[in-house]
Amino acid sequence: MGAVVWALSPDPLWGLSPVTLLSVWERMALSSPCVWGLPLADMPQMLGWMHHRSVSPRRRPSFPSWAWAGWDVEVTMNDMLRLGGDGGNRFHSLARDMTVRYVGIDDKELIVEGWQVTLEIRTEPFSDVLMTGTEEVMGNALERNFLHPNILASGRYECLVIERLEYQIFEGGSLYQRVFLMVLDKSSLIAQRRTLITLTTLPGRDFMCLGPAKRVLRLV
Repeated sequence: MGAVVWALSPDPLWGLSPVTLLSVWERMALSSPCVWGLPLADMPQMLGWMHHRSVSPRRRPSFPSWAWAGWDVEVTMNDMLRLGGDGGNRFHSLARDMTVRYVGIDDKELIVEGWQVTLEIRTEPFSDVLMTGTEEVMGNALERNFLHPNILASGRYECLVIERLEYQIFEGGSLYQRVFLMVLDKSSLIAQRRTLITLTTLPGRDFMCLGPAKRVLRLV
C-alpha cells in the first residue's frame, strides 16, 4: 500500500519551526486555516490519516482523538485517499463520493456531516465485513496498513465514512469499491476516533447495501 509519512518533525526545516511551516502552507495553499493541524475545510478526507503498522499508538489526552496530534507517534496516509490521488494510474474509471464534510470546530470538538454505518466484522478466517444479519460477505476490512487483515476482533463497529472510491482494476472489468472508515468509540452524541479501516468490496458489491445514513457527528 503506497503511503506518505505525515509527521511534523521537532527539528527545524530550512530554519523554520513546524508551526511556522504550517502557517506558510495555510497562506500559500489553503482557503481556510488548519484545524488542529488538519486542513479540514479544504480537504476533509485528511481525517483518513492512520497509524503505520510499525507503531503502537499512544494517546495524548490534551489533544483531540481525531487529530494526528492526539497520538504520540507518526502517522501515514493511503495514496488513493491523499489529496484525491489517482492511485498512480493503477485503476480505471476512478470515481469518488460520500466524502465527509467539515461543519465547524468548538475547541477540541469537531463537527462533521457524513455517512455513518454499523459494520459487522468476522475476523476468522479473514476480516470479512458481512451483510447485516446474514452470512453473506460484502468485502474485506483492513485496519491501518497491516499486511495481514486479521487485526480487529470479531464484532460490530460504529464507523464514519471518510470517502468512497469506485474503480476497475482493468478497463472494462468488474467494479470495486474501496471505503475508508473511521472506527468510533461512541458515547451518546459524542464520539472518539479509535482507528481507521479500509473496506474493499467484492466485485459488483455496493456499500450502500449496508444501510449507511447521513448524520451530523461530534468528535472529540
